[in-house]
Amino acid sequence: MSYKFYLLIIVGCSYAVSSVANGSLEAVADSIKIHIESSNLSEDVSRVSSKNDELILLIYEIPDSLVLHPPAFHKKILFTKTNSSQVFDWIKAHNQKYDFICFLIEQDSQASFERINASIRIYHKEIYEHYRKKEYLGIEKYLGDEDVLGIQYFHLKTGEPLELVFQGMQKLDKYSYTLKFY
Repeated sequence: MSYKFYLLIIVGCSYAVSSVANGSLEAVADSIKIHIESSNLSEDVSRVSSKNDELILLIYEIPDSLVLHPPAFHKKILFTKTNSSQVFDWIKAHNQKYDFICFLIEQDSQASFERINASIRIYHKEIYEHYRKKEYLGIEKYLGDEDVLGIQYFHLKTGEPLELVFQGMQKLDKYSYTLKFY
C-alpha cells in the first residue's frame, strides 16, 4: 500500500508542477504580431547595389539606466522586389515595460549583429541625436557603413494595434517602411 501511495503522490506532484509551469508560461508572455512592409526599397535606384534591402529591426525597452538592455526583439530581414512584406511573432514578457525604442537599420557592410547591437546599446542617445539632426557622419562614428532608416520611441498598449512609419531619403534613394504591431 505504501508503494501505491508514494506513486500517487509523485504522479500528483508532477501533474501539479506541469500545470503550474504551463500556467506560468501564459502568465509571463504576450504574443504580438509584427508586420513590416516596404512600399519603396532603399536600394532600388543605385546601379551598384544589390537591389535588395538587408535590414535589421531592433526593439529595446526604454531603460532606467544609460545603457540599453539586450533587445526585446530583433530580426534580420531581406526585402526584394518580389518579397516586400513579412510577419513575425514577438513573444513579449509581461514583466517588460510598454515603452520601447525601435531602430530600423539598413545593413550595408559585413558588420556582425553583435557589433551593431553593442554600439546601439551603448550609444543609443548619441545615435538618436545625430539621426534627429540628420548628421549622418556622426552616425558613421558609431555604426560605420550601416544606414539608420529610422528611430522611433513608442508605447504599446495591450490589445491595441500600433503603426510606425519609416520614410525618407538615404544617399539619394527614397525608402518607405510600415511597421504594424497587433
